[in-house]
Amino acid sequence: MTVRQLLRSARSLFADPGVPQPSPTPLLDCECLLSHICGTTRSRLLAQDDRELTATELAQFREAAKKRQSGLPVAYLTGKKEFFGMEFTVTPDVLIPKPDTELLVEHALSFIESLPKARTPQSRPLEIADVGTGSGCIAIPVLANATRDIRVTAIDISRAALAIARENAARLLPPAKQRAITFVRSNIFSALHSAAYTLILSNPPYVPSKIAKTLLSDGRNEPLLALDGGEDGLDCVRALADQAAEHLTPDGCLLLETGEYNIDKAEHYLASRGFREIIRYTDLGGYPRLLRAVVTAR
Repeated sequence: MTVRQLLRSARSLFADPGVPQPSPTPLLDCECLLSHICGTTRSRLLAQDDRELTATELAQFREAAKKRQSGLPVAYLTGKKEFFGMEFTVTPDVLIPKPDTELLVEHALSFIESLPKARTPQSRPLEIADVGTGSGCIAIPVLANATRDIRVTAIDISRAALAIARENAARLLPPAKQRAITFVRSNIFSALHSAAYTLILSNPPYVPSKIAKTLLSDGRNEPLLALDGGEDGLDCVRALADQAAEHLTPDGCLLLETGEYNIDKAEHYLASRGFREIIRYTDLGGYPRLLRAVVTAR
């Protein structure tokens, strides 16, 4: 069987009603899985679509297809996901980076660049925290693309997630940037009592429990810990807001990803905790996704 012939079967493989978990992108799924198995890029695979596939490649593809049909995401099958122009290693220990979260990275970089320039070369770097770092998909591109001197503390409660984030940082950042990121296992700031940051970033669990469990029933196998935000989805958001207010420097900024489930309540809670200049931003689909808030100077 050739590459072209296999790709023609993509719809029946991944989108037919008989498939346990049909995919909305059958051809893309097929191309990504097959290029990974063949050890090439999608563009090269398509440029050589008359190539005969080996028996080993076909067997590996069939096994991967069964897992994809059950709902397991392509990113977990290939072990990689592109985000903000970088290819991140991902496993079921971390959420798969979503395109909408690039909005958080963009506004983080915009805030960093908007701050007054340091007056002397001896000035300390800007301190930034990424709470719930997961794969490191927020902390790493912020550090990689910032032109200012910054230092990032990447925080997660999961040892397994921190291991993935460390691996990504070692592979994606140059040595000088690697020295500017620290990984800390902590429940929000519980292990960082006296730390102070100019900017706190977070994509916390914010999906209401019932909805989170429904989302995971499709077999995607993403970690419930990283999605489930409690009954109304705001358990972690409230705890983060409470602690961020104590760990931000005067006029420091919190950038918080949340969603259409509860962004109004999240915004009201931030205001009740003394945050001001609260701005919301919409994602690529036009849904409210991100809150920006400045802490009241103490």
